[in-house]
Amino acid sequence: MSTPHTGTIGEIAENLGVSRQRVHQWKLAYPDFPPPLTDGRTGGHYDLDAVSAWATKKGLGNRAAVKP
Repeated sequence: MSTPHTGTIGEIAENLGVSRQRVHQWKLAYPDFPPPLTDGRTGGHYDLDAVSAWATKKGLGNRAAVKP
């Protein structure tokens, strides 16, 4: 099993070409938004590949895939 490519809400937003606010809106609006792998005082870290796949499936974001 490989280690997931993780990142913050800011990195998700950058990778998908949207604002951090938009990502937060998705988290509230979509119960199936991928959960964070870790929680922290500055926010969680998410599996960027899972979030990218989720956004692509939903037709959300301005970029189709997470940057390498």
